[in-house]
Amino acid sequence: MILNEWTRHLEKTFISVHGIKTAIFASPDNGKPVALFLHGINGDHHGLVPLAHAAQNYRPILVDLVGHGETDIPRNGAADITTIRRWFSQVVDQVAKRYGRPALIVTHSFGCYAAGRDNQIKSVFICPVPTASKFYTQMSRLGDFLFKTRLAVALYNSFPFSVARGVKLLHIRTKQTIDLVVFLSKVSRAATVKQRRYQARLALMSNQEDIFRGINPDIVIIGLADKVADERTAAQMQKVFRSATINSVPGGHLAPIENADEVFAIIGL
Repeated sequence: MILNEWTRHLEKTFISVHGIKTAIFASPDNGKPVALFLHGINGDHHGLVPLAHAAQNYRPILVDLVGHGETDIPRNGAADITTIRRWFSQVVDQVAKRYGRPALIVTHSFGCYAAGRDNQIKSVFICPVPTASKFYTQMSRLGDFLFKTRLAVALYNSFPFSVARGVKLLHIRTKQTIDLVVFLSKVSRAATVKQRRYQARLALMSNQEDIFRGINPDIVIIGLADKVADERTAAQMQKVFRSATINSVPGGHLAPIENADEVFAIIGL
């Protein structure tokens, strides 16, 4: 698969951000401006590879979110919006020093929470969650309960279960999208028990009221069948992100997998 070959050429680097060892994966220098990608909850940087790998106008650099993949959990265990935003702000600064100032930031789902009010870089939110749906809230609370046992974490990390929950989230189920879920289930790093417990706590952040107050992305892309957020139409999302251009695409919460080509074209990668 082309994606597998592309990921092999990513250069992994670790940086320290407020004492948090953070994993960065940079594609080879192609002389283009940097585009920084940040994935959502319970995954790692591979989640945005279906978008990043075909970039023609940017040099993709992907980051593992705090407590995900190869990025550490904060030493004090903090799982709050202030910690996440302060961490990502410093990630952006350090990426700028190493690779050049990013010209674009692309975030998906939970990764959208990391964007701060002082961000001056063109930003794209894919399937943000201003208000978590009842379904997602219940799943988050269930995860917070289940991940207290090693057996539950082992089951959640298992390849069959990973594929099953990925396919369950798909609204557009074709051979291509299912193959992508299988690929991501194979290559994504299995979380440790400690990471899963931390991720479960992070997921509860989605219940915070007005979490995007003062946050102004340039582009917001939503899946028409996304059931993770209560805001399910362009009009509802426009009330949250008043200055953003709102784009709706077929599919659900996994738009970067279900509709990668259309999302790619909207962003202008």
